[in-house]
Amino acid sequence: MKLRQLEFFVRSVETGSFTLAADSMRVSQPTLGQQIRALEDEIGMKLLERGARGVKPTAAGQVLLVNAKDILSRVENAAAAMAALRAEARAKIRFGFPPTPGRLLVPELMVQLDESHGIQLQPHSALTDDLIALVIGGAIDAALCYDLDVAHGLDEVALVEEPLFLVGAPSIVKPNDGDIPFRDLSSFPLVLDGQTWSTRQRIDEIARQHDVRLNVSFEAEAIELRRELMRLRRRCTVVPIGAFFNAITAGELAARRIVDPEVSRTLHLVTRRDLDADMRSMILEALRVIVAGKVTDAQYAWREV
Repeated sequence: MKLRQLEFFVRSVETGSFTLAADSMRVSQPTLGQQIRALEDEIGMKLLERGARGVKPTAAGQVLLVNAKDILSRVENAAAAMAALRAEARAKIRFGFPPTPGRLLVPELMVQLDESHGIQLQPHSALTDDLIALVIGGAIDAALCYDLDVAHGLDEVALVEEPLFLVGAPSIVKPNDGDIPFRDLSSFPLVLDGQTWSTRQRIDEIARQHDVRLNVSFEAEAIELRRELMRLRRRCTVVPIGAFFNAITAGELAARRIVDPEVSRTLHLVTRRDLDADMRSMILEALRVIVAGKVTDAQYAWREV
């Protein structure tokens, strides 16, 4: 007996019709009928009574029906168990990222790794300093991190450079005035990262070098909190344009690129030294393809490193 023959037989009994059974199995009626006859020939007994009102099982057919359903159910359960094992056996990568690259890069990365390599990315969102600690501690395998000025004993590859922008309400930022010199940031009430974070340290260092006194009203790492402070207290912030791209495109916020000097930060892929080399290469290759596409469309003013 063949499983397909048993499926044809069970469906014929369930529908009471060769025509309906053939339609539901997506085969022609002659094909289905031929397989049923072959099954009867092999068993040596008539299994179905054919009549004007359709088909119904004979006594032998009733016995086969019970066993055929049991066989098909066992096959279905076996297939489901094997599928579960395959899913369990899929390579998994615990992957961390800050909020902005998490939104701009990680969804595409998850799809590419799944479709091309069968790798399942297990996402974890946090800020750079926390992500470094998680990779070092082995809680995650790899992460996207900003401005790695200190050696951490991890594998690091620079991916993209993001220039920073002054962002705030259009009435305050006045985007039609073009790029803004760094020294002019002193005229704006700002919401920035805390002083322990790398991007804030970079901004503060440039301010010291150019004798610029920044007016920092609030410190907040969370992007949504900064947005609410900008809305409620008419403050501005200094971030990559991608952090508020949708709001800027909609005209709710405005952005001006900071120049003289330009302020930027670099996004790296950071991985554990003991991470499988092929796995690391697949992640890096996929990220570079995605980043290259973002650089080409020029929406976020990114530059490949």
